[in-house]
Amino acid sequence: MCGIVAFLPRPGTTRSRLREVVSAMTDSLHHRGPDGRGIWQDRTGRVALGHTRLAILDLSPAGHQPMVSASGRYALSFNGEIYNFPSLRQRCSASGYPFQGTSDTEVICALLDQHGLSATLSQLDGMFAMAIWDGLKNRLFLACDRFGEKPLYYGRVGDGFVAASELKAICAASNQEPSVDKNSLRTYLRFGYIPAPNSVYEGVRKLAPASFLCVDDESGQHTEHLGSYWDSISEALAAKAKPYRGTLPEALADLEHLLKASVSKRMIADVPVGAFLSGGIDSSLIVSLMTECSGTPVQTYTIGMPDADYDEAHNARAISRHLGTAHTEHYATCAEAFEVIPKLSYVYDEPFGDSSQIPTLLVSRLAGRRVKVALSGDGGDELFGGYNRYVWAQNFWNRANWLPNLARLGVSRALAKIHPGAWDSLAKSISGVLPRQMQMRQPADKIQKIAKALGAATPHDLYRSLTCHWTDGTSEREGRPQGSSWNDLRALGDFGFDLPEIMMMADLLGYLPGDILVKLDRAAMSVGLETRIPFLDLDLTNFCWSLPLEWKVRRGVNKWILRQLLYRRVPRTLVDSPKSGFGIPLHEWLRGPLREWAEDLLNPALLARHDVPFAAEITDKWKQHSSGTRNCQHELWTVLMLQSWLLGQQSAKYSVAI
Repeated sequence: MCGIVAFLPRPGTTRSRLREVVSAMTDSLHHRGPDGRGIWQDRTGRVALGHTRLAILDLSPAGHQPMVSASGRYALSFNGEIYNFPSLRQRCSASGYPFQGTSDTEVICALLDQHGLSATLSQLDGMFAMAIWDGLKNRLFLACDRFGEKPLYYGRVGDGFVAASELKAICAASNQEPSVDKNSLRTYLRFGYIPAPNSVYEGVRKLAPASFLCVDDESGQHTEHLGSYWDSISEALAAKAKPYRGTLPEALADLEHLLKASVSKRMIADVPVGAFLSGGIDSSLIVSLMTECSGTPVQTYTIGMPDADYDEAHNARAISRHLGTAHTEHYATCAEAFEVIPKLSYVYDEPFGDSSQIPTLLVSRLAGRRVKVALSGDGGDELFGGYNRYVWAQNFWNRANWLPNLARLGVSRALAKIHPGAWDSLAKSISGVLPRQMQMRQPADKIQKIAKALGAATPHDLYRSLTCHWTDGTSEREGRPQGSSWNDLRALGDFGFDLPEIMMMADLLGYLPGDILVKLDRAAMSVGLETRIPFLDLDLTNFCWSLPLEWKVRRGVNKWILRQLLYRRVPRTLVDSPKSGFGIPLHEWLRGPLREWAEDLLNPALLARHDVPFAAEITDKWKQHSSGTRNCQHELWTVLMLQSWLLGQQSAKYSVAI
């Protein structure tokens, strides 16, 4: 795992300027690769590549990057891990490639020499972002992995075309920060993240999952050609067309074999390997399989929260004790959590509104002190129906779909016009005469959710209503990921996909790479820690799409088939204990120790100065939240992270009262 940069200068740029720019870009990514630094320039001064190294495989100088292939044609700066590199190496070696070391980077160079660019990508099983210079054709080639685990930004900034693992390196290529893209800010407020291919800056893009970009420098004009080499929906359709025909016990055996193989591949390293253990189903299953693949106790890491309602450290501790892992837990103090907040805009580079970024950063720091690689349970929710919205949406749609669209829309608008405080007052006035099972906490929040859902004309619109924070009713196409895969989502129902499966695919294409993987990559790499995700394995995901939905979500129980696997390894009482998720008591913090900080950032004058959309609604929701009548923590945190990012390092001036 590393930081990579590439720079194609404009014609006439001096070699000293070329090296100055790529050196500044590389230095900005030291946190991603504290074990080494390298810069490569071609002899003509047409291109330069930079690399910061987090040494995981082949710790010797033979693994140094940027790396030039044996033929001299290709130069490579690579970030990630190729899990099938041993078998690929054997084939390349049998074909006569003169290997000098044992790294997976050199295997990519061998494939490039022997098979070329396109064929190389199709053979790689792993997570990666890479910049490749083809010296024969004078082309820069950028590519990233199928699921978007590793980031890569690119654009025309300063003296030419640049690409890098993080936006801070893009900014380092120019004497002035690129202009903010206001459309991206609006998209951010809708989703809490900025989906590929957009970024927060004008003219700077993110490479989407399974995409490549070819920049032709033959004419000196840097002509760009964007394409994709793999498609999630096509793979899912192919799997759905050949549904699994075995029995449930056979499916469990096959799933166990695939998941164990994926875990085993991701444990290959020349440095210590550990795992995040939250006490949930996904991380517990991953750790249990790691213990079966390892000859020594697996090192596991957990962050506990001071609020008992958000603390799952006791679950993780009990599972660790049962599995016999070498467990490290740390109860984060409020002061530690608050100390992280002013640094978030620097760690994430863009506005990023998932508040679980705080415990993710804290657990990464904890693990990074002892290991260089940590396995994570991310991806299980999207593939095995883990989010509650999958069950809720199906039940809601079955009940509401009998109403004509116009009638649903009318009810939606009528409910939305009633102020949330009125619902709370009504609920409070009748609570004394209602049975306990009919009483409702935060009724306004639930009714507002139903109002938004009733306004959905299609299942796809229903998904949007459940996943958008701030919206003004503009087209649901606004801000969505581009590409044929996303545009084909609506058609999945014609091929036998149920509503929860369509939502799972939507999350796999949008929420997973835009939120979950960004959160994990930036947090872990900020402390020089590599993370690996066994659920995002190609064979495993294809098998998953072939399984019937009822084995994933059964009678309202999420991740049902994963639970059956985990029951074999962990007592059922530990598996089925209530989970709160990997979160923080944000709603209470915003009303308490973070209140002054939040009020400063949500000040109407500051919102107006930054031209933040929905300013009136933001002010109204802050009043409702701070008074305790509603819980608007998610929407408000999205705005707070935007404001913090816009203010930059000025946000560090706020001292939080503990």
